[in-house]
Amino acid sequence: MKHETSALLPFIKKLNSEYWLPAIQREFVWKEAQICKLFDSLMRNYPIGSFLIWETNNGIRKRRFCDVWSKDIESRDLFLPVDSNPKKLILDGQQRLQGMLIGCLGSFAKKRLYFNIISGAPITGAGEIKESLFEFSFKSEAKQKEWHWFKLQSILDLNMTASKATNWLQKEINCDGFRANRELIADNIGQ
Repeated sequence: MKHETSALLPFIKKLNSEYWLPAIQREFVWKEAQICKLFDSLMRNYPIGSFLIWETNNGIRKRRFCDVWSKDIESRDLFLPVDSNPKKLILDGQQRLQGMLIGCLGSFAKKRLYFNIISGAPITGAGEIKESLFEFSFKSEAKQKEWHWFKLQSILDLNMTASKATNWLQKEINCDGFRANRELIADNIGQ
């Protein structure tokens, strides 16, 4: 058995082009809160487990990962024709990968994943223990008005160093709250 490591975003971008789901996999069942908790774990550098991938030329029916989730989508809507071409099928890790694809590049029930760029400050003293340190939430773009909630996909699309991205965000946002939290924001963007 071969073990490989990969950076997260480049791997996620290969879903539906190099990596597929076997048709026998159950449907995506995660809710918004589970996806948000996964992204909190990623920001904390917690381990999220491994993925089991089957490389085969067999005529196994495969399906696409769903990047735009809605309650009306069924797995059969994502089936692709059977072929005997080489394929890489995800046998374990579908829920996590599907959640990351939706969060990074897609949508959940017509909402995008937003990141509170001033979350994640360490708790000092005897404060309450928070279940999530970094705040993520699915929001409708039309309803999002608070300056510190930023669409995750927009941050990922910047494709620049944390310092340059922070400077770009400061120009976009340009408010006292940003300036007061610049160091925290730079740390978060650098994650």
